[in-house]
Amino acid sequence: MDVCYASGTATIAGENATITNKGIASFATADFVVGSGAVNLKADVCKTIDGDAGTATAAVHNFDILGGTGISTAGANNDITITSTHASTDGSSHSLLANKTSYWSCGGSNFHAIHPDTNQIIYGEGSNNGEEFCKAEANMLEFVAPVFLPHGAIVTGAIVYGDGGATAESWSLMRVVINDSTKDSDMAAAGIGTEDTTISNATIDNSAYKYVFYTSTLDTNDRILGARITYTTDYD
Repeated sequence: MDVCYASGTATIAGENATITNKGIASFATADFVVGSGAVNLKADVCKTIDGDAGTATAAVHNFDILGGTGISTAGANNDITITSTHASTDGSSHSLLANKTSYWSCGGSNFHAIHPDTNQIIYGEGSNNGEEFCKAEANMLEFVAPVFLPHGAIVTGAIVYGDGGATAESWSLMRVVINDSTKDSDMAAAGIGTEDTTISNATIDNSAYKYVFYTSTLDTNDRILGARITYTTDYD
């Protein structure tokens, strides 16, 4: 503050404040509110934003929240919405919730005979030999095995493995009404040892159906070694 006297008049003049000089200051009304001698920062002023890594310095009254691979952002009113993008629909190569190829498998001992004889079967050769299979001990035996896949899985392939005379027989993957014994459809079918990748009604619906492998008639010494289903999961 400057004070001077000239010709009988005293003059008091304020100096503008600077970083190095105390003086009279004005306040940006967009950032500050002044009342009763108190200067307060407005609530909606942002100076910096801390992230998982690093700190962003906001522009005047503004900062950006940007999306990236698999993430999109949108602002409206006082809200910022951050959304993860579906990997299978946005055309990108990111792996966020990406569908991937998965497998379900079972051993031969998962199969059991249903017709005409249900006890003429051998499961493996005992722990000493370490072999696992299902072998027919009579002629004309039909076999089934339950299948358990996650709801919404999309089946892309199926196969039943066998050896000996079993490879002359066939298998099918059946969809059956869950509260009935009625077969709804054959999802896949081929000879034992051959994979079928042409799948009907490929999406698993555990709310309405159950799923089983079925084989045509096996004869004495025919063996089922196992089965495999290839599937993907469709993320919503």
